[in-house]
Amino acid sequence: MKILVNRWLVASDSPLAPMRRSTDQTLDELLVLSCRNGSEVAFGMLHKRWHKRLWAHASHLLGRNLRDRADDVCQEAWLAIARTIDTLGEPEHFRAWAYSIVTRRVADVRRSLGRDERKQEGLRRETSGRESSNQDPAADDSASERETLRLALNSLSSEDHALLRLFYLDELSVAETAEALDIPVGTVKSRLFHARQRLRRALQRRQT
Repeated sequence: MKILVNRWLVASDSPLAPMRRSTDQTLDELLVLSCRNGSEVAFGMLHKRWHKRLWAHASHLLGRNLRDRADDVCQEAWLAIARTIDTLGEPEHFRAWAYSIVTRRVADVRRSLGRDERKQEGLRRETSGRESSNQDPAADDSASERETLRLALNSLSSEDHALLRLFYLDELSVAETAEALDIPVGTVKSRLFHARQRLRRALQRRQT
């Protein structure tokens, strides 16, 4: 694979590299401060900026067979964010904090349903495998790489998928990822290593 895949596999060998402070992050902090002052406009902007990403996080954690519950999870999460945003100690932690609320709501859904997660993951992988066999080759190399990466990610467990997306696509730091997934920092480091190895093997299988 070329640049896109190398970004996940080669550069990812140093997961502790510091993340640069972005303009988007600064904007989020200002919006959080405005929300604390009662600005409904600011809250609406936060919702517009983050709803799709929080929905995607819920969707990946839930897995294919529970994905229809992502809307309910996000609705409950946004209600919780609205009620408790005043308790957020540091505005710059909004991203990880919001993700962590979604993570806990997903855990609540799983507990309430009493489902066997390993069975759900087996069904999800089986369905993903059938989908991948029906994919037409992309004419464009870049599109082909993205599709290969997407299919490889979809073959992973929901936990691996969510972890890799948070760290590499949403660019959360290790500490933020730990907060977002409600797990220790050491666990994030270990899971990142093993998730990258599983992704590497999944990509290799699709190259042969």
